[in-house]
Amino acid sequence: MNETKIAIIMCVNNDLYFDECMYYLNKLNIPEGFQVDLYDVRDAASIYAGYNEAMEASDTKYKLYIHQDMFLLDPDILQKSISFFENHPKCGLLGLIGGDKKPDNRLFYLAWNKGKIIFSSNDVNHMKLNNFSSEDSKVFAVDGMFMMTQYDLPWRSDVLDGWDMYDFSQSLEFQKAGYEVWVPGQEMPWALHDCGRLSVANYDKRLEKFLSVYKADFDTDAILAQPLVYPEENRKKQAMMMELKENLKTLLTNGLTKEVLGALSSAFDIRFYDTELLYIAEIASNPVYKELIENSSSYEELLTGFLRKRFDTIRATDYYALIKAGK
Repeated sequence: MNETKIAIIMCVNNDLYFDECMYYLNKLNIPEGFQVDLYDVRDAASIYAGYNEAMEASDTKYKLYIHQDMFLLDPDILQKSISFFENHPKCGLLGLIGGDKKPDNRLFYLAWNKGKIIFSSNDVNHMKLNNFSSEDSKVFAVDGMFMMTQYDLPWRSDVLDGWDMYDFSQSLEFQKAGYEVWVPGQEMPWALHDCGRLSVANYDKRLEKFLSVYKADFDTDAILAQPLVYPEENRKKQAMMMELKENLKTLLTNGLTKEVLGALSSAFDIRFYDTELLYIAEIASNPVYKELIENSSSYEELLTGFLRKRFDTIRATDYYALIKAGK
């Protein structure tokens, strides 16, 4: 095991986001004497399998598993994380936000109450700050957008698949192995997560499979007795919205913005919006994108141009100054 190397590992399915993530990674200060290896895993069968593939290929002591839509703002984030590990040898896994209580309902993704993160919201022009706490916090689990380890434990691809619950799974695996899970204190958030809207279409299925593996670690029967997060009637409405989205792409590419907004207004139900629908609504409603629409020959070109403008805005924004100003 090479103790002076750091592996940065991510599963990638969007090159635009990967390139933007790399923009921030390339601006990081590398700790003195350290080397960084990058593993961008493509076409992974699941996040468990993708992370295992990269972990097994790497000889580094420190491994950072991040989402492709994570933008690391603090240039010293690697040194701060390694220093935390050095000062907490029992800490096997750390994250930027986490929860110190064991979830007792189906909404595991609302368990976070420690740490800080800037994140995107339903309003695509504005970021929000989750300012849970500033102190070092020992937690039950950390959010999977940023998971850094100093010891290797297999991701449970032997019994779990998909793209949900892996953060809780790995947090539990480290604790079962005798390690601790922590969220380091942050005076200012170390990163921005351009995550968009959370998709929960497959959440109940993944949660139930997760709880079948970790049944003894939760009040599983009580949790599963609660109403589904995404009942079947929602699935039907979601399918209708996705069909509408395909029609909206054509209308938007043809410059028919009023028709796009009219259709969205008639079918409005934010529960069934995905991130791309939010983007379509923003492009259609904001006159700043008029020229982009006129100059785009396809929906793909239009969306790419929109995302690049979005990334430029994020790059140009001094989030730390805004936080200090209370905005």
